[in-house]
This record gives sequence, structure tokens and C-alpha cells, in this order.
Amino acid sequence: MPPEFVIFDLETTGLKPRWNEIIEIGAIRVSADLTTEIGQFEKKVLPTHIETADPESLKVNGYLPINWTDAIDLKTALIEFAGFSKGGLLAGYNVSFDWMFLKEACVQHNVKFEIDYHVFDVFSVAWLHCQTFAQPKSLSLSSQAQLYALPPQPEPHTALADARLTLGLLQAVSRRMGLTNKYFTV
Repeated sequence: MPPEFVIFDLETTGLKPRWNEIIEIGAIRVSADLTTEIGQFEKKVLPTHIETADPESLKVNGYLPINWTDAIDLKTALIEFAGFSKGGLLAGYNVSFDWMFLKEACVQHNVKFEIDYHVFDVFSVAWLHCQTFAQPKSLSLSSQAQLYALPPQPEPHTALADARLTLGLLQAVSRRMGLTNKYFTV
């Protein structure tokens, strides 16, 4: 049996994994055939070095200290996410960005993940497939979602909303490619 997918997204204080921080983790765990949602994960993470944040990144992801009053420390969030992800296949939109941050944070906090060693990039599959019928306006998740007629996100640029949109995009691409849920495997 192929592993279940753990579609995840991170919000960060910038673009540099060794300099900037994870401030939100969102994920949806689904069956390998993409038909059954098994659970969801959402944690806000308290930044410890907000002074190193890129103001533009904070603007994009909506960081305001008042909205992070219930945030937890990064090590606790990573341990909880590792438990949620155990045995799954991590997937995301432009997953290399999130994967770099996740790996760096796990090294810094000595947290181990028991997951499939592969990662699945929904961006790559969607981009390759959309070349057969349209050119996207941009390479962003929202632009790709528009090509597949997915509804707009109610809360753009939150980790869980982006993970949910990524799942919808993966489901739409698999349907368009004729990969029925019965046969869809990684």
C-alpha cells in the first residue's frame, strides 16, 4: 500500500531557513487515493527572533503579535507535527521551500520524523499538466488553482488554508489526468 499523504504548508518570517523562522504549520492527512480526509493539523508557532523577520513576509502571512497569543514553541510544534505525520508521505506546493525549513528546524531542535523519505511536489505535477491546456498567469498556488477552477481561499496565506488548497489542486490534477482515485498511487 502506498503511504497516506500529509499535505502540509508552513508560514515563515522570511525566505532563509537558517535565518528566518517557522511561525505556522498546517497539514491535512488524506488516504493514498486522495478520497478520505484522515485529520488536520494547525499550530501557530511563537517566533523567538522576530527582529530577523522580513516585514514583507509578515505582511503576506498576516503575522500580528495579537493573533499569536496562543502560539506554542517550535520544538513542541515539531514534535506534534512529527506524530501527526508519522508514516505518511509529505506533499506540498513548491514543497522544497517548506521541506528546507522543516529539515533545518528539526536539526536545530533535535526532532526526528518517521516518514517516507520521499516528498511529493504538487506544483511540479500541476505545472506540467497545465501546459497541455493553458499558461498560468504566475507560478503561485492561487494562480494554479484558478486554472483548475478551484474556489478562492477564505483565508489566503494561512498554513492550513494553503494546505487545503494544495490538496484540492492535487485532486483536480489527478482527475484531469484521468487518474481515477482507485488507481492513483505515488
